[in-house]
Amino acid sequence: VMDSVHGATLAVVDAPGVVPGVDALLTQRPGLAIVALGADCVPIALVGSDGLTVAVVHCGWRGLVADVIAVAVRALRDHGAQVSTAVLGPAVCGSCYPVPQERAAQVVAERSAAVAAMALVTTSDGQPGIDVREGVAARLLELGVSAHAIERVGGCTVEDPALFSYRRDGITGRQGVAVCTVDSPGS
Repeated sequence: VMDSVHGATLAVVDAPGVVPGVDALLTQRPGLAIVALGADCVPIALVGSDGLTVAVVHCGWRGLVADVIAVAVRALRDHGAQVSTAVLGPAVCGSCYPVPQERAAQVVAERSAAVAAMALVTTSDGQPGIDVREGVAARLLELGVSAHAIERVGGCTVEDPALFSYRRDGITGRQGVAVCTVDSPGS
């Protein structure tokens, strides 16, 4: 499991433990589960086409701007796999995530127009908002991941009382996504 920092650093792991200072993990070790946690940020699982390589990502607005998604997708490719499945876990939706105009401007400045168009919304009271999960989906598409490979699981963390939300509660636990391969390919 990672001790996330809202950045774009990935660690390749082959043993259990807590990895500090990263927002993405990748493994090719069968049976080793890797975990991304979040309370309002998006926990993401990426499954490689080789049946062996998997990654998890913690992505909030800072990770979207820093492009942790590209770091993880490129790491899979560097390890010989394409993304065959991307599971985007529950996260705060854009309507429930009003942000200062300066934060929205950072998304516009650092991401493509297509990603900004999907990520930036207007909340019900007219403020800018960021829908990180939709921004992640748009970035995955830009990186060549098929729309059919992208799955959204769970809803808005603020709106669903069954989910943890720091934005809603001020204190919280975490939900997450775990992924592992159970055996080596061909076995």
